[in-house]
Amino acid sequence: MFAYRRRDRRGAALVYVCVIMLAMMGLASLSVDLGRYECAHVQLHSAADAAARTAALALSKSGATASSVTTAATTVATANTADGQQITSSMVTVQLITWNDTTHTGAIASGISTANAVRVYLSYSVPTVFAQVLGVTSKMAVESSTAELVKQVDTPTVYATGNPWLAGEPAGTLGSQPDPNWSATSPNPDHRYKNDIAGTPGTDTNGGTESTSTYASYEPYNSPAKIAFTVTPGATVTITNTSGIVQWDHGTSPNTDPSGNSGTNPSYDDAASGGISEHGMADVTMPLGSMVGVFLGSGLPDDIATVPPPLDFSTQAARDYDNLAPKVQQPFYAGTGQTSGGTQQEIVVPANATRLYLGIMDGWEWSNNNGSFSATVTETKVVTVQ
Repeated sequence: MFAYRRRDRRGAALVYVCVIMLAMMGLASLSVDLGRYECAHVQLHSAADAAARTAALALSKSGATASSVTTAATTVATANTADGQQITSSMVTVQLITWNDTTHTGAIASGISTANAVRVYLSYSVPTVFAQVLGVTSKMAVESSTAELVKQVDTPTVYATGNPWLAGEPAGTLGSQPDPNWSATSPNPDHRYKNDIAGTPGTDTNGGTESTSTYASYEPYNSPAKIAFTVTPGATVTITNTSGIVQWDHGTSPNTDPSGNSGTNPSYDDAASGGISEHGMADVTMPLGSMVGVFLGSGLPDDIATVPPPLDFSTQAARDYDNLAPKVQQPFYAGTGQTSGGTQQEIVVPANATRLYLGIMDGWEWSNNNGSFSATVTETKVVTVQ
């Protein structure tokens, strides 16, 4: 009787060992296979984010199609790996989305014209190791990301009297480069004012401090046009639909379009100052009468610690940039927003920038300029929304 009971316990112990081994195999599956599965999820999500953002940006390109957007997403996605394996095009699904910022929901767009977002799905079957003992050979990992194309648009009037070097300055601030042809003792009606003066463009000082009874009663304010929206560092700005004519010398200069007559006008820097900064902003060289842009941060320009170096757009080649990344307080050639060959130019908003101004290129005395430009300024940025 006693020996029979010992044999019975030995049989039970074998069953216990088998059960424990199966449990240990299950735990190994959870610790190894589940960890591998979660790692693949993270990698897929990162790749989906990058692909969706690139595809959303592709929506903004001229002539964008569903095919071009899908190609943009797939190209980025397949440049990544998951679980040590290259992501393939068969793992990528791209959807054009109409996103609603109010409800924070998106629906599949009826076509490219109604799409303002892109959703990218990535799927990968993660093979198991220990879980195969339990009959589980793989587990599907799926990640998605939705990126929205966000645009801000303004249509400013850029007056010929707008001095870019007075951007961001309080009303009443004088331009630090005086008109060398101004004279208190020998008045010249073509050079009425000694200094430009900051203030709302398109209005006048109504007999301000720079006016004299010898000349006119009113001096026009000379601040450049401020774009109505707050710019976003890293976003892309484009300038389109430019029109208008200015004269940069009291009606005696040739009519000039935003490009500066494609180089017909001579190239100048600010007051021909040879690189000297004004109000904390860099000098720049470009054709007289052309349209100038400058980004500012949130503070007073004069308070900047280091003035950026001047840019030179005196040649057509320099003005024909495709992409430009100016620094804060570094005036740049905006022109018509297109190259001489008709290619749309893109300007990257610099770090710490919050404001964009547009003015006119001149050497001194913006106050005697005539005319104005109009333009459409669009900022394009991509936001991950889901």
